[in-house]
Amino acid sequence: MAGVETLTDAFARDDFMTVFLALDREAELMLQQNFSLLNYDRLLRTDLVPGFQDELMQAVLLDTMEITTDMWYLFDRIMLVADRHDAFLVDLSGPVSLEASESSDVVATVEGIEGEVVIRMTESPSGNWRVHQVIVPGGNKEQIPWSVPDGSQ
Repeated sequence: MAGVETLTDAFARDDFMTVFLALDREAELMLQQNFSLLNYDRLLRTDLVPGFQDELMQAVLLDTMEITTDMWYLFDRIMLVADRHDAFLVDLSGPVSLEASESSDVVATVEGIEGEVVIRMTESPSGNWRVHQVIVPGGNKEQIPWSVPDGSQ
């Protein structure tokens, strides 16, 4: 459960670098793949960001990047855009109540999401548990890490 708490606490603080680092390797790779393939609607609700392309260019413009072009940094920048426009695919910024844990699944109640949210975990080779997927009711379980209903992104 520590991995879930790390993810949700970081999300509430807008610390999206830590959110990224709390994800398992497959989830990180899926985020990178979606970014590389310009599947931004798998990262945030692009329909809720006016002038999304311009906003994205400002957020990730290579000339203004002072730190790195690593995926954790790009993810942080994109999630900050989502935060400014209330455009998260899965919003974990409010209260999250962890209800139960069955094997690698943690069931949670999340403010603003009707029904149970399942947070699927995987154990890393070092023995730490990391978040693989956040599944909202009706979510497409093929979408990693944000499993939302088809058409809602």
